[in-house]
Amino acid sequence: VDYPDVTRVIQVGQPSDRAQYIHRLGRTARAGKNGSGVLLLQDFELFFMRDVKDLPLKERMPVNQQLGEQIQGGINMALTRLPDSTFNGAYQAWMGFYNSSLRKLGWSKDQLVSEANHWILTICGRQELPELEAKTVGKMGLKGVPGLNISR
Repeated sequence: VDYPDVTRVIQVGQPSDRAQYIHRLGRTARAGKNGSGVLLLQDFELFFMRDVKDLPLKERMPVNQQLGEQIQGGINMALTRLPDSTFNGAYQAWMGFYNSSLRKLGWSKDQLVSEANHWILTICGRQELPELEAKTVGKMGLKGVPGLNISR
């Protein structure tokens, strides 16, 4: 798919691999035009930088506290407008994605669930954990891991 005149690609979270990262950047600077990319990573995702250490990347300093609070306020307001189904799907997808990177992250299954619960409750501001179907928990290899809200 060609998206004409794309000048910047913003990737949020670690790409699944180096090839995916480069492929997404390839959406910019087509037909001799200029383009750039931004990769936003959580601290626990910084291992990905080893996979692209030979590329000409520039590390940026985090935003200052005032700007960070302003941005977070806008994000929080947007999150209040999302339906529960969006959070339920995002929680399951978040856990599924990082489940495939446990070794690189240095996490156990217990820590994966703990981090996912922190993300949905603290970062997304939810009051309770989304339910997961027992079948989904089994497919993810999380049966018996504490901290999951399994629907009955």
